[in-house]
Amino acid sequence: MNNKDLLKHLKETNFIPSKKMGQNFLICNNYKKLIVDSLEINEEDNIIEIGPGFGALTSLILDKTNNLKLVELDKRIHAHLKETFTDIEIINNNILDVNLDDLCIKDKTNKIISNLPYSISSKAIVKIIKCKYIESSILMIQKEVAERITAKEGSKNYNGFSVFIQLVCEPKKLFDVPNTVFHPKPSVTSSVIKLTRKDNLDFDIDKMEKFIRKCFGQKRKTIFNNLKEFFNHENVTNVLLKLEIDKNRRPETLSLNEYKELYCYFLI
Repeated sequence: MNNKDLLKHLKETNFIPSKKMGQNFLICNNYKKLIVDSLEINEEDNIIEIGPGFGALTSLILDKTNNLKLVELDKRIHAHLKETFTDIEIINNNILDVNLDDLCIKDKTNKIISNLPYSISSKAIVKIIKCKYIESSILMIQKEVAERITAKEGSKNYNGFSVFIQLVCEPKKLFDVPNTVFHPKPSVTSSVIKLTRKDNLDFDIDKMEKFIRKCFGQKRKTIFNNLKEFFNHENVTNVLLKLEIDKNRRPETLSLNEYKELYCYFLI
């Protein structure tokens, strides 16, 4: 369905995009191609597209591989997709309720592509990177979220979310997408990011996520004050001394390596 056909279809079917589901349909062919090309799809790759809408990216993906699964929450759109793409698996569900492991093919390279609804983008990203079979993802998200994901220590956007994502993945912001290329037009600018999962992670992802949350319990507090809420005061003092981390430093000033070292002392 091209851009003209999409707008015609919406009018003819009286389709009203759902604000609750964050439905903003991409209507620019140049950006569609840019996004799909960014995933660097090989013919043998297994692709999972989350929230395909009316298939703005789907047809372009199918030009590169037939190994494609779609996850679409909207029942109206799901019915349309079933009629349009008859040879691929299309799941009618919320991505947060889907077992991603079941959609992956263990002996293939698994990749995800999505224009994530803003309201669930953070939760969806965490779910995606926790799936050990997903090698890389191309995600269109709110620009502010992209800036947090790629932020460096000491910057205003660097927080616990930044640390956790960067410990598991190599994030890269690729380009911004203006709100003028969507229907309906959202109130914010979007960004496309690439997340590439790091090889041979030497920590438990769930435990690391919980630990980072403790470290950033209250951003205005020092790393010492945050950690002492969960661990023995004297032990926290000794570990910080051993690692030569000033107890008065705030969480947003610590590097990824410092967080990995702290995790090893407290949780292993």
